[in-house]
Amino acid sequence: MTGTYSTGKTTLARACIPMLERRFGDAFGHIPEVARAVIARGHALDRAATAEAYMLYMALQLRAERGLTGRAHLLSDRSLIDLVAYVRVNKTPDLPAAVVDLLEEVVRLECRYFDRFCYLPIEFPLEADGVRTDDETYRAEVDRMLREVHREYGVAVTTISGSPMARRRALLACFGVTPS
Repeated sequence: MTGTYSTGKTTLARACIPMLERRFGDAFGHIPEVARAVIARGHALDRAATAEAYMLYMALQLRAERGLTGRAHLLSDRSLIDLVAYVRVNKTPDLPAAVVDLLEEVVRLECRYFDRFCYLPIEFPLEADGVRTDDETYRAEVDRMLREVHREYGVAVTTISGSPMARRRALLACFGVTPS
């Protein structure tokens, strides 16, 4: 899944995982949102993000993906394509160009392994959680950049929108599953 923060990705994943696990068993894998793990380790991922935070994000995401190699069905709460959008919006002044180049090359490779990116647009008011910024302008800017990155990378994107129930049905349909 892809989308800026506070669009309901984690909530949607939690609602769908039990049914996907029942349907696919060991052929299903789930990657929880890596950004929360990075933030929990004391790193910002907003405009105050550092090169170290981005590198940690990349390492944790790739490690999680590698750990699920061979699963026929994978649900990832974000991917590195999201990180590209944040890097571009944040314009971290001390971020070496080589780090950005590496990230973009890794994402180009990563995109080959995902058959679809399920994009969740901004549809609900931002819920302040004390972890992420509550700046609506920043959230909209990241969302716009993310859509631009999707186009630039030419990835297959399915937009999932509507009520929580409609989103659940749409995400499960991406896996060929009909909700019970």
